[in-house]
Amino acid sequence: MGNRQIRQSIESLSQRIQEHQAKIAQEQMNLQPDYGVIKHWQSEIQAFVRQVRRLEDCLIQRRRRGR
Repeated sequence: MGNRQIRQSIESLSQRIQEHQAKIAQEQMNLQPDYGVIKHWQSEIQAFVRQVRRLEDCLIQRRRRGR
C-alpha cells in the first residue's frame, strides 16, 4: 500500500467516524434512543480510530526510512 492509498484510507475512516458521531447525536435526540445501536456505533468508532492510528504509524515509519 502506497503513501497515497494510506492517506486516502485515513481520510475515508475519518469521514466514517464523523458520520457515526452524527448518527449517535441524532439517535440521542430521540425520545427513546436505542442504546444498543449507539453502543455498536461507538465500538465501530473505536475500531476506526485504532485503524487510523496504525495507518499514521505506518506513514511515520515510512518517513523515517525515507519513502
